[in-house]
Amino acid sequence: MKNYLFYFKKHIRLSSPIVLGQITTVLIAISDTIMVGNYDTVALASSAFANSIIFMFATFGVGLIYGLKPPVASAYATKNYPLCAKYLQNGMLLYAIVSTLMWLGFEMAVPFLGYLDQPAAVVVLAIPYYRLLALSVIPWFLFLALQQFSEALTKTKVPMSVNILSCVVNIVLNYLLIFGKFGFPELGLLGAGVATLISRVLLLVTMLVVFFALPFFRQFIDFSFSLSVLSKDIFKKLSNIGVPIGLQMVFESGAFGVAAIMAGWISKEALAAHQIALNIAFTTFMVAVGISQGTTVAVANLVGKNKINEIKITGRSAVYLIVTFMAIMAGLIFLFKGQIPLWYINEAEPNAKQIVEITMQLLIIVAVFQMTDGIQVVSAGNLRGLEDIKVPTAISLFAYWVIGIGGGYILAFPLGMGIAGIWWGLCLGLITSSILLTWRFERKKFN
Repeated sequence: MKNYLFYFKKHIRLSSPIVLGQITTVLIAISDTIMVGNYDTVALASSAFANSIIFMFATFGVGLIYGLKPPVASAYATKNYPLCAKYLQNGMLLYAIVSTLMWLGFEMAVPFLGYLDQPAAVVVLAIPYYRLLALSVIPWFLFLALQQFSEALTKTKVPMSVNILSCVVNIVLNYLLIFGKFGFPELGLLGAGVATLISRVLLLVTMLVVFFALPFFRQFIDFSFSLSVLSKDIFKKLSNIGVPIGLQMVFESGAFGVAAIMAGWISKEALAAHQIALNIAFTTFMVAVGISQGTTVAVANLVGKNKINEIKITGRSAVYLIVTFMAIMAGLIFLFKGQIPLWYINEAEPNAKQIVEITMQLLIIVAVFQMTDGIQVVSAGNLRGLEDIKVPTAISLFAYWVIGIGGGYILAFPLGMGIAGIWWGLCLGLITSSILLTWRFERKKFN
């Protein structure tokens, strides 16, 4: 037990700033959902629809960027700073191209959004908000690249501080622009989109200022911007790691995105309840993501230093840590399932009572899958530190789409369970993923 306490402290020290940075992302999502929901329940359903489409595909780019962390952490562990710099420079170009192409793809998809069989009022209100979210992907991706690089160098407090600043700006702008306070125009859902775009631009600009201003980071920047720093091998390395991670994340987020679309087939109330439940699940999930990214760095550093005898205990301790946290969260969600929906909606709305009742059912399911959700994301982080990507990607495809979406569709429609059936399917997918990813890590041989 003494050994595990040592590694618990190590994970907490490395991951705490990353977790705090993730929590700011959560606070932005929560503030968006609460403020939009209190403004109008149709706007809440529209934001759920737009966010589901954007997030479903944007997570591929996020996963691609996560591929920067393991090789940089490994190179940094061996003090190969020129190689770290090459990873940063090549990565920033790659992610700029990917984010621009993704934005263009989102724009081209606008005429087809009406074919997803959602309520007409939801689609009409969602499109302007959707377009702002799509544009914000470019600065967001470039910031994430700088964040991953900084965290790989164990400088986790820098992106955390920048995230906190952006969170405050986003919440303030939400309040001003959604409700039209202090002379600002009342833009409703569109105001939330404007706030997101501005805060993400601020994220990137602030992080760039930090990189150019601080000598530690400036050593990794080539001020000549020579094409000679570009490397086919590094592009290939980043792609070989990042693409499977991106696919793995798309399979997971895509499952929840498709679940939102299926919820829209049921009713706008079901879609609104889905967004609230997803918001709560996302909150605890992002803490698990923070632990996962920390353990990726820890495991990659051990690989770089050839301390293979410490890898198993490092990975297991991260899993035990997140299980403890998620068990506490499960209890709190179950305990307060009746109060949580009231944070998100205006009780004066005619369909408020129905949304609350549906949300309470979904929060019970969220509580059930908390620990398995934490296990699967941290186990994936352990495997990324080992650059073991392809098999976990196949596991995600099977768990989320065959078990999660396939099972959810059967439970929801042929078996008549409705929105609860969709979420029980997702729960089964998360359980499957946690079992298989843990098995994959445990069977690794390092001797």
